[in-house]
Amino acid sequence: MRCLLVLLLLSLSARAQGLDVERVRAVPPERTLADGRLRVVNLYRAQALALAEAGLVGPDSTVERLVRDAHRPYADFWAGYLGDEDAFREWSRDALLDPETSFADRVGAFLDADLDGAFEHGAAWVEATTGHAPEGTWVLAYGPGWTDMGGLGGIGMVADLSKLSVEPEWLPHLVAHELVHQVHGPALDRAGDLDRGTVLHRIVAEGLGTYAAYVHAAGTATPARAVGYTDAEWRWALAHEPHLAVVVSRVLDSTDRDYIDAVADRGARILDGAPGAAGYVLGFRIVQAYEAAHGPGSWVEMIDLPVREALRRSGYAYLHP
Repeated sequence: MRCLLVLLLLSLSARAQGLDVERVRAVPPERTLADGRLRVVNLYRAQALALAEAGLVGPDSTVERLVRDAHRPYADFWAGYLGDEDAFREWSRDALLDPETSFADRVGAFLDADLDGAFEHGAAWVEATTGHAPEGTWVLAYGPGWTDMGGLGGIGMVADLSKLSVEPEWLPHLVAHELVHQVHGPALDRAGDLDRGTVLHRIVAEGLGTYAAYVHAAGTATPARAVGYTDAEWRWALAHEPHLAVVVSRVLDSTDRDYIDAVADRGARILDGAPGAAGYVLGFRIVQAYEAAHGPGSWVEMIDLPVREALRRSGYAYLHP
């Protein structure tokens, strides 16, 4: 009888938090893919299980469980993204225990979209398509929303569920985009590419990522959708493509963070009236040009080429190595 009462209280607590505990438990805490080369940490699972019992144990105990299960095992990640343990405690109390938190809705949406499965299938697709297995670590967590998906240096990559767009039909293609970065980066390291970290590198990298999403969509997406543009923004970019390329050509060799952000940030516009992140569309067009010159499916060859050589072999008309 006591066990039944406890289970009932747990169920009511979970329902109050809007969490389906059994679906959360079905997600593995971590998984390794691509023969161990890719590690995916489903950190939101530990967060969700702690919050599911918040109504039973109270806020102080919930924060302590979050620290124990979600922070300490991944302290390096949180230090690189949010801060130390004290910062995590404060943020957890203010953000996760807020009655108005979006946590349950956001996690539920990603469970519906099968985020974990998108990484599993995406890793297999990238390896089969490119001949390379993605390498690195992904941490999938509900965080402060400072990025949607991004890199944390040597720590790995983060997908912040508080900010990441929940589009179930697009999510698998977005994951393919990101995982292609995790085959391209190691390939450049092996090649000793001297242009690593330049504006040119970022343009080619985003071109490969967006083109991978386009190919992965298998005819269900336009180039505009692949680069994150509206149809009107895509038309504008094509109409002004030579002018966008002229601006970018002046800084191709630069490793200045401001210039890299200028071509990759969605809020940065390098020409009046231009859509943001012009480097994405220029990169996509470079990859398009490469495939037009070398045949269907040849875009994957660019992964193994130094970025300057990839640009040269593409024959892209508006930028020259």
